[in-house]
Amino acid sequence: MAYLALYRQYRPKVLAEVVEQEHIVRTLSNAIKQGRLAHAYLFTGPRGTGKTTIARVLARSLNCEQGPTLTPCGVCASCRAIDAGTSVDVREIDAASNRGINDIRDIRQALQYIAESRYKIYIIDEVHMLTPEAFNALLKTLEEPPANVIFILATTEVHKVPLTILSRCQRYDFKRISPQGMIMQMRMIAKDGHFTISEDALQVLAIRAQGGLRDALSLLDQCLSYAGDHITLDDLLAVLGSVDKQTLQQAIQAMLAGDIPVLLALLDRIETEGKDLVQFLRDLLQQLRDWLTEKPAFAEVTLDQLVALMNILAAADWEMKQAPQPRLILELAMFKAGETYRYGDRMKTMEARIEQLELLNQQGGFAVHLSEPAEKQQTPTAALAQSIGSLEKNEPSRKVNTVPNPLQPTIQKKQEASAESKVLPAEGLPSKEFSETRQQDQRQANFVDPDDMLTAIRAKWPEILQQVMREKISAHAVLKQGELYHADENMLEVVFQVEFHKKVMEKADNRAVIEKTIAAFMGKYLKFIAKTKKEIIGDLAKREAVNPTQAVRETNLTQEEDWFLQSAYALAGQTKVDVVRLQKKSKKEGED
Repeated sequence: MAYLALYRQYRPKVLAEVVEQEHIVRTLSNAIKQGRLAHAYLFTGPRGTGKTTIARVLARSLNCEQGPTLTPCGVCASCRAIDAGTSVDVREIDAASNRGINDIRDIRQALQYIAESRYKIYIIDEVHMLTPEAFNALLKTLEEPPANVIFILATTEVHKVPLTILSRCQRYDFKRISPQGMIMQMRMIAKDGHFTISEDALQVLAIRAQGGLRDALSLLDQCLSYAGDHITLDDLLAVLGSVDKQTLQQAIQAMLAGDIPVLLALLDRIETEGKDLVQFLRDLLQQLRDWLTEKPAFAEVTLDQLVALMNILAAADWEMKQAPQPRLILELAMFKAGETYRYGDRMKTMEARIEQLELLNQQGGFAVHLSEPAEKQQTPTAALAQSIGSLEKNEPSRKVNTVPNPLQPTIQKKQEASAESKVLPAEGLPSKEFSETRQQDQRQANFVDPDDMLTAIRAKWPEILQQVMREKISAHAVLKQGELYHADENMLEVVFQVEFHKKVMEKADNRAVIEKTIAAFMGKYLKFIAKTKKEIIGDLAKREAVNPTQAVRETNLTQEEDWFLQSAYALAGQTKVDVVRLQKKSKKEGED
């Protein structure tokens, strides 16, 4: 005898053997006992949940020679003919291939013949595939059939069935079978079939079947052909084309950390092994879904973050089926999900800090905390002047060309203002005036020399670039092509060789990432400005036109001149050095 598939071998023969679907089994059992049979039934629900099976069981129960009964004998001529599909009184019609009006006319003509069994039963599978004309021809017959005729309609898409048909039937909605119900059924089959299957393989198989017992038994049959009488999880994953749980966790960990090389290497390995990338994406979603009720294995991921990750990856499922390059869609979705995880968490932290600052402002201004007493605070410019003075005092033998310092009056004024700001206002001072005085003290305390700011940024620039790469790799790829040019307490200017790079960095999202990173490292918000060398030279040319004695900086410098200029910048500061190029005298003029 030819081999019979598992889902056919273990198809229920009586209503008591049906897995779950208790609401349907109870209703039909009571109808058989009480003789309250309807003339038309509509079975609807997902595939593999028992619609056609229960239709056949109902036909056996009604036409058994000992019936109507809940336990058909299975040995009488009627039961054996129904099992073999040869009964003239129980006809199964596939509406997908017999969907026209002529097929319905054949049914109406067959109703006139006398039945050999107790009932004439018509099981119309996939009834939603009938044409509108066929539905119209079925209406009258379905409403008032002969007394011994019963129609059982089965469909997976009940929304396509006309309301005129639905109103003439008793509707039964089949639910998906739970994983626990499928696991119990497969254990029973394994015991009866004298083979073993591991518990973790049963769990994966039940989840993969998605509520369809027929699908679970078909996969189990395939695993038996692959692994023999002992089925393990590795055997099941090989048959399903899925990856193990450890690989899924490695992929999620690389995605959340933004480790793109590791993530791409994992996808290469999965694709090389012949795994389906769409199924890999679904396994990722299932793993994230499991974390909604379980603690993640390696990362502290909140519920909101898990939902955001699942939304991004779920949107890529449909796109992968339509795209000519599904892997590219998967990579972009995983990059975006990881960036959303890293960037969104920092945004919430920043929003919380902004709310705290706004609350402090409403309560009467911001508090200023200094790491040293006010009398020890000193501006960078004053510190530079003091260091130069001490150098001249300690080394009198060294000749230093002293020139008037144009910034000295400014330094003295700022020091005097700082000394005056130490005096607290009297009790009778109005609150508005006191607030203005405190804000002025804060600005003076936070004053940073532009050259010191540029030097500080230059020292931390490699770390800033690394953080920008973690936040947004495309912005890092362009930013590292630029050169630091100028910085002050309000902004940072970076020069690019190519106009395209400047336009890329001027995009709002790129500027936001860079400004946020600089603020995190420098403790101060600086506006990011991208420029090209042409723009810098143009600005300096305009400045030359206003002040002819000041030449363009850092243009056409020799290596020796560039070294000397950088040394001058380091000693006095970039904003205090002007480069003036003198014309060389001829030898004759030198002798004169």
